[in-house]
Amino acid sequence: MKKYKIITRTVSELTTEEQVLRQLAEELCEAAQAALKIIRVGENTTPVDRDTAIMNLADELGDVHNCLKVLEEKLPGIKDKALGLYELKMKRWLDRLLER
Repeated sequence: MKKYKIITRTVSELTTEEQVLRQLAEELCEAAQAALKIIRVGENTTPVDRDTAIMNLADELGDVHNCLKVLEEKLPGIKDKALGLYELKMKRWLDRLLER
């Protein structure tokens, strides 16, 4: 884990905030495409099997995670701000589901 933190800090030092935000946006789009691919597997509209599609999503989520870790270096406090919203957002999601 210590090595990961060193690598993360080094990546942060070698990139600008804009570069990290652009990379994050790209990786989020790729994760969204991978999630949709899993749905397409169930519809039999892709040659990719479910296990491969899930692995692709995991790969893209790993990229998103790494971007977020570097972004934490660039925007101190962003993680705490996000964590502070998790419970509220989950409750809102539940409330919307129960309203149906």
